[in-house]
Amino acid sequence: MEQNEQQLMKLEGTVEHVIYENADTGYAVFEVDANGTDVVVAGNVGGVDNGMSVTVYGHMVNHPSYGEQFRAETIEARLPEDTSAILSYLSSGVLPYIGPSTAKKIVSRFGEDTLTVIAETPQRLCELKGITEQKAAVISNEFRRMYGVREVVAWFARYGLTAQQAVTAYRAFGPHTVEALTQNPYLLCGEPLQLKFGQVDGIA
Repeated sequence: MEQNEQQLMKLEGTVEHVIYENADTGYAVFEVDANGTDVVVAGNVGGVDNGMSVTVYGHMVNHPSYGEQFRAETIEARLPEDTSAILSYLSSGVLPYIGPSTAKKIVSRFGEDTLTVIAETPQRLCELKGITEQKAAVISNEFRRMYGVREVVAWFARYGLTAQQAVTAYRAFGPHTVEALTQNPYLLCGEPLQLKFGQVDGIA
């Protein structure tokens, strides 16, 4: 296998467009704007969203049907940091009840703190007309769930485990998956993953 001996390439940019996503396996195909060049990236990354800043490690491959694409081995996804990236992220319909016009209102009110407000003090969203406490809670829970899954995928990738295994673990252990597994990696030996003891011992 020559592929493994090659140095992993690094691709940095912003997710412009998600072409295909399978929530069960964590497999996604998406376009990344890397300094003005659009690159199609494919791999088990555990889900991405428009406007998200990503660093992808992998190889350029030639797909028989889709031409050149970047095959992702691992991905580090950072939440959008500046206001225009946050606006593009929220406008893409990634969170319930937030469309382009609501996204604009939220970002003009909270600026670069928008995502922190959504994650940590969602009741502040009720300062905007049309967002009830119930809606704010749904928005915040969905955001934390998506962010949590990504965190788990990144943690799993560090130990050579797949995005699919990460998604399965997240479903079993919920938002505190990384904490739980950091404290007790041997949970991976039980349901639902049932990894081999030797493999988990290596992680521990």
